Amino acid sequence: MNNLLKDGLKIFSVVILMLVIGFACKKNRFKKDDFLTDIYSYKIEPEIKASINTIADFNSVWYNFKTDNSPANFTLVQSSFIKMSKSIESILCYNFGDVAGTYTFSRFYKTGIDTIAIKTLYNEHEVFNANEISSYTNTQKGEFAIAYLLFGETFQDSINLEKYQNFVSAHIDYFGEAVAEMQNNWSIYEKNFTENKQDGVSDVYNILINRIIHLTEELIAKRIEDPLENGNPNSVIGVFTKTGMDKIKTQVQSLNDIYYGHGTTEFNSIYNNIRKKKKKLADEIGDKFTELITKGTLMNSDLSSYITGDSTELLAYKSLLIELLTLFKVDVQEELDIIITFGDTDGD
Repeated sequence: MNNLLKDGLKIFSVVILMLVIGFACKKNRFKKDDFLTDIYSYKIEPEIKASINTIADFNSVWYNFKTDNSPANFTLVQSSFIKMSKSIESILCYNFGDVAGTYTFSRFYKTGIDTIAIKTLYNEHEVFNANEISSYTNTQKGEFAIAYLLFGETFQDSINLEKYQNFVSAHIDYFGEAVAEMQNNWSIYEKNFTENKQDGVSDVYNILINRIIHLTEELIAKRIEDPLENGNPNSVIGVFTKTGMDKIKTQVQSLNDIYYGHGTTEFNSIYNNIRKKKKKLADEIGDKFTELITKGTLMNSDLSSYITGDSTELLAYKSLLIELLTLFKVDVQEELDIIITFGDTDGD
């Protein structure tokens, strides 16, 4: 009986070991077809949907304010907008490939806005709607235009006026429609993405790696270096909401999650792909992301403060970004045979 028990335990141990090994192999495997399906199913589709939901939540808070124009409710509007804005920032990476070719993203995410033109349009009309807002140029509408309307000093004395509220409502309605259009474009191009059989620069995996590279370049050059060099805090992206640094940190976290495939343990991640070829490089990139996230957590001031005050911490953060960029542009490019392309920044 004891022998039977021992044999049973041995068999049980072997089975458990095989299951563990099998799970580990499955978790660490990489197939491009599986990766494309996984990143759409576990990342792109649900995260865009989550952003749509934050827009609906913001819309609800805004209409509550229109019913009760109290300062407390307007503060809730501003808080809800910042939450929604963070969600939109987190899906910026998904503006690539066929979807980027529709230029939908730039209709609601244009970082450089024309505040003078927005004010002029407001003064020249009495009633507004989403259809009219859609005819505006990209510099006169979208997320950053709404941020200007809600946080800029220009309209702070007008928030209880029906005309102002109508103008903001029209912008919000258009904004929701534009993001929904981007979501619809992804659903249309899903098969082109998940079943992509192209090679070279047309390979969507190649395109995605380039997207990570281009966004990292943008964080370094456009988000940090430009305002540092001109010494102008007003040129910071996110200046009206004072979320310039938070936007950078949100993007870094988003790229980290795409790299690792956070969202499911079964995800066929970029990390797994590089790990198959060179584990040291895969871990080095992961460590660099960790350094950035850890350092970013300790940087509690807004970006504008680092521009006008002591820039030491911001420069150290930028150095980490440059190191991450080098790993992707040199080492990853070599290991995965990636063809580096020129990239757009904010979908302009």
